[in-house]
Amino acid sequence: MDADGGSSRGADQHSGPGTPKQAGGLFLQGTKAFILNSTIANNSAPYAAAVNEYSNNATGSLDFVNVTLFGNSATTVNTALEIGNDISGTFLNSTIAGNTGGIGSGAGIKLTNTIIANNGTTNCSKSHPAGSGNIQYPSGGTACTAVLSMKIQSLDRFRTMADLPIL
Repeated sequence: MDADGGSSRGADQHSGPGTPKQAGGLFLQGTKAFILNSTIANNSAPYAAAVNEYSNNATGSLDFVNVTLFGNSATTVNTALEIGNDISGTFLNSTIAGNTGGIGSGAGIKLTNTIIANNGTTNCSKSHPAGSGNIQYPSGGTACTAVLSMKIQSLDRFRTMADLPIL
């Protein structure tokens, strides 16, 4: 990960010893973060189980390229990613699947060739600018993008990280 400015802290936003209160994986505030060829998996926190990114004085961006978020568990606000609506960026060739929740907010994040599937309570709380090649399953609730590139009947066979398709 390359972070420019702001703060980039792992699970040090604790409410007690060893217990993160938000961002079980990464807590980013006002950063320009670029995450490449990474997996953020099996984290837990009451809020934003995998990544939390909010702006600091209206600055901040978040770019994922070939990133997988899998098996992250939030206990209070069910999101794997919690992103401020004023954060810009792109998720390219990434997979967000098998978490207790998907993407919370983050309306400025463009999705391209990204799979968002089987994320507990919801896949996306806001619609995002769409590139091409995105897959969302199930497609009910808020659509992650205005236009989905593919409808899938079932992704039930994808239960572990090894089962996820490689983009």
